[in-house]
Amino acid sequence: MMPEPGADDGSVPFGGMLTLQRFVAVQKALLPRWSHPLVTGACFVWLLGIWSGTTPWYDPATLATNIPMAGVIVLLVWGATRFTYRRHWRRMVALHGALSGTVGAAGIRWKTGITESFFSWEKIVKVREVGDMVLLHYAPRCALYFPREFFADDTMWEAFRSIVRTRAKQS
Repeated sequence: MMPEPGADDGSVPFGGMLTLQRFVAVQKALLPRWSHPLVTGACFVWLLGIWSGTTPWYDPATLATNIPMAGVIVLLVWGATRFTYRRHWRRMVALHGALSGTVGAAGIRWKTGITESFFSWEKIVKVREVGDMVLLHYAPRCALYFPREFFADDTMWEAFRSIVRTRAKQS
């Protein structure tokens, strides 16, 4: 049985709807560290070196052919990534509805149109702030997302962040 937060336990209510832009931001935040753009850039430079063969990679004739080829590959990867985000958004219709809940000393109550869950603080394995959004991870690539707009005002947002700082494991 899930514990019910009381009126005096300092629970902070939240609620809102996930937009496509926020969905993409959550997906990007859940990507592994090796998918960072700097790693992509390093792979781009590596490709230039591989494609140059025995010719120095910085040779103007080699660059004239390799840079456009690498550029096309980068654009294809970028386009495929954007397409994948949109496709997942269209397939996950359950995420399009309103969600609400509370965050308090006992844990997080998460309600959607199809489910209601309770996560005790012991289940939260990692906390990550990305811009104006807080992710509470309960598994390596699974997290509850809390964008700033889910809270009524700055006071509620700061109260939520204070509860998270005192109750969850920081990483």
